Amino acid sequence: MVLTGGNILTPAGVFEHLDIAIDGSKILKVGQLPEQGQNLTGYYIVPGLIDLHIHGAAGDDFSSGQFQQAASYLARRGVTSFCATIMSLKPKALQSAVRTACHFTADQQMAQLVGISLEGPFLSPEKCGAQHPDALQLPEPELIQQLSQIAGGKLRMITIAPELPGAIDCIRQVSALCRVSLGHTYADYATAAAAFQAGASHLTHLYNAMPPLLHRAPGVIGAAADFAQSAELICDGIHVHPAAVRAAFRLFVPHTLPMANTTVDGFRPTLPRICLISDSMEAAGLPDGRYSLGGQVVFVQHQRATLPDGTLAGSVASLADCVHNAIQWGIPPETAFAAATMMPARILGIAHQTGSIAPGKQADLLVLDQTFRMQRVLLRGRWLDTI
Repeated sequence: MVLTGGNILTPAGVFEHLDIAIDGSKILKVGQLPEQGQNLTGYYIVPGLIDLHIHGAAGDDFSSGQFQQAASYLARRGVTSFCATIMSLKPKALQSAVRTACHFTADQQMAQLVGISLEGPFLSPEKCGAQHPDALQLPEPELIQQLSQIAGGKLRMITIAPELPGAIDCIRQVSALCRVSLGHTYADYATAAAAFQAGASHLTHLYNAMPPLLHRAPGVIGAAADFAQSAELICDGIHVHPAAVRAAFRLFVPHTLPMANTTVDGFRPTLPRICLISDSMEAAGLPDGRYSLGGQVVFVQHQRATLPDGTLAGSVASLADCVHNAIQWGIPPETAFAAATMMPARILGIAHQTGSIAPGKQADLLVLDQTFRMQRVLLRGRWLDTI
């Protein structure tokens, strides 16, 4: 298969008029090609979206071991790979959820599960958000090691509140097993900085479930701006104000700290360290009503998901919605799409196989119109039947 004439998002984070040759499920060549193929002149082509932080969709709750409907829905919404995010649960329930996730295999019409993320249970009770407070506990490296073994290499990330007793030592011990993210935390700047220096490298849903950035108390946000490799951002129009979205892209620019100054795809990262996420739960793609998230009741009304007490409980937006919102709010399209493709691929450690349009990568592509709305999805080298 050859796609010609499209405006391609390159690994450098810019759009260029290039052709793409695809062999089976892989990209074979990218450049000015002599072969004739499907003419996509006037369209933009970007990598398939990668949702780094998602709890479920289409009636499926990943913490409850449900994946089939969500994976089909995600593919139709342009998400070709996702990291299943599991809520805070008791240890036996966590083990079961991780074991079930590891056995899920996507068919040709489904998004591919590329990893597992644990959002807890080592979180601050004062900033637990929609996490069940009864499931929270102090950091326990042995439990993380056990879950990593059950995951068989698929455990990609765990969120930890660094101010908890034993958290810094735990981060130091487990950061070689998976990426450690800070979140659901009340940490001050010094504590968060110590956690990043101990091995943490990511920030879970920037702004949400953490103290605000203040000029005399910059907190975890200030520490992340100084030390973190990356930070997540929910652009559903509910969790974060558009002005704060623009500020985040300005604040989390590339820096030269050793942790972040790595080479991927043959070049040094030049894009902001923001990773767009949906943080969606099982109600995504479904009408208003009563749903569940990690064992807690969630009510959805007018695209807003909350616990009975009004606490925000994830989102019902798709990652494509979040990208489009970011563009509407002033983020350059190439930057917004890179934040939902190349950045999550690097964070998850799968940039060698997906996340950018380059030879040898998986042929996961989205065809967009002039307004950057999705028109077609190429999933592992095959056009999706419907979107």
